[in-house]
Amino acid sequence: MGEKIALVTDSLSDLIPEIMEKYKVTVVPINIHFGSESFKDRVDITDEEFFERLRTSETMPKTSQPTPNDFEQVYKELLKEHDHVISLHISNKLSGTVQSAFMARLSFPEKEQGRIHVIDTLTGAMGEGLIVNAAGEAIEKGSLIDEVIARIKRAIDTSGIIWIPGSLKYLQKNGRIGGASALIGSILNIKPLIGCKESVYTVEKIRGLKNAVPKFMDYMMKKISPATKIVACIINNNMPREAAELELAVKENFKVTKLFRSGMGAGIGSHIGPDSFGVAWYAAE
Repeated sequence: MGEKIALVTDSLSDLIPEIMEKYKVTVVPINIHFGSESFKDRVDITDEEFFERLRTSETMPKTSQPTPNDFEQVYKELLKEHDHVISLHISNKLSGTVQSAFMARLSFPEKEQGRIHVIDTLTGAMGEGLIVNAAGEAIEKGSLIDEVIARIKRAIDTSGIIWIPGSLKYLQKNGRIGGASALIGSILNIKPLIGCKESVYTVEKIRGLKNAVPKFMDYMMKKISPATKIVACIINNNMPREAAELELAVKENFKVTKLFRSGMGAGIGSHIGPDSFGVAWYAAE
């Protein structure tokens, strides 16, 4: 009889139902704050409701990580029926979520701490969600805990995520860029190609969306060989034409063994706005 291993992640992973249901993943929600109102992400407010509020709200939303107690309660329940719990989270440089998970682990007796494995995925959104998928695949194959953790680390090492926001408006509103930069970018139709590995960074600035997909391919080919089989996810928030073009290019240029499709949730959406498209990936095995 193999080991029973449970998976936990946070809602910043933007985990799609297909993966969550297949591998019975427990998703711990972050907190979303619109002024004095607070919501549990994807529990009290859907992504659609969040972005509708974002479009009409005068103030930008804020987010906060789950508390250690939130994780402690989840771990306590899962340990009743599982030998191990693997808890996969957004990069520590982007959120304090993984620290809350580590603190929750320390609240257990030493023997039980050894059954809880908290891992920083060094990414976010469906970059994080795909790492959860890699873990689920390994567990489904009957891998032991050390083998699953080794697989997760290989997936993290070969993972990436890049995207483009449809507008600079929200980056300006939350102070990520200045008003002058937003105005010039709007006039010249300049969009940042954004990546995430440990932290969020600008890969390059692109003039016109018609030039975007080749830039996506250039960056991906620098990070992972086209000869490598990959698992990928196309991200689309209200930019279906651009996302479809990107999906076609990914399929044409890489050996895609599995392709998912998702949106961008409240975590990163609170910074970049309701419109975006992108791609996440890791090396398949």
